[in-house]
Amino acid sequence: MPVKSTSAKSSKTPKKKATAPKPSPDKGADKDPADIEIRPGDPRILLIAPHGVMGDDDNTDLIAIEVQNRLKCYAIVNDEIQRDVRDFNSCLSASGHPSFIPTIREVAEEPGKTLVVWIHGIEDGNADKEAKEKASGFNRAPKELHALIGYGQGHDSTIPEKQRKTKDKKTRPSAQRKTALAFKNALTKHGMTSILTRPEAEKYKGRKPDNMNQWFLNQGYGFDMVESLQLEIRCTG
Repeated sequence: MPVKSTSAKSSKTPKKKATAPKPSPDKGADKDPADIEIRPGDPRILLIAPHGVMGDDDNTDLIAIEVQNRLKCYAIVNDEIQRDVRDFNSCLSASGHPSFIPTIREVAEEPGKTLVVWIHGIEDGNADKEAKEKASGFNRAPKELHALIGYGQGHDSTIPEKQRKTKDKKTRPSAQRKTALAFKNALTKHGMTSILTRPEAEKYKGRKPDNMNQWFLNQGYGFDMVESLQLEIRCTG
């Protein structure tokens, strides 16, 4: 699935524009003006586009809506509030919104297990860089890598190795590795060639404690209730 996304950084950062499937007609969405969009559906899958505003991760909102329409699953889409106003990928920032986290909690506590997928965008150059890393194990042309998947793997790579014994030294898995692998294989089978982000990578893992991919772990949810994945889709593909 060819997609594009855009960065939420300053105007000096190259924009990531996205191509995405035209969403099917809206059905059953619950949205207040200038606010997030809550799209009820099957709670076994929850799609979240936290940065779907133009100028942030462009068109990730459209991707989430299109997939939600096809799967009839649950989705939460932010296509109104810029990341520099409220970052819905930050536990601290998102907690100030009246319905975002309460809706996530409500879905997670429905009977049965929920798979949560956080939909983000990654610039082509950064995707190419990860594809070229030997530890990524990607043996095709860099441009053929369409997406990376994070599940809290590895240590906090922003902390110098010598300090990891005393600072945030543990891995923080938000999902089982087998779940992430199954998701990767399913995406690749359907044309979105994907890899698991290498554990040594500084970003794209959903690893930092304030990352919303970590919210369920922070709250004590077990994998019998929720598994959470961070999906980074390249700008073009």
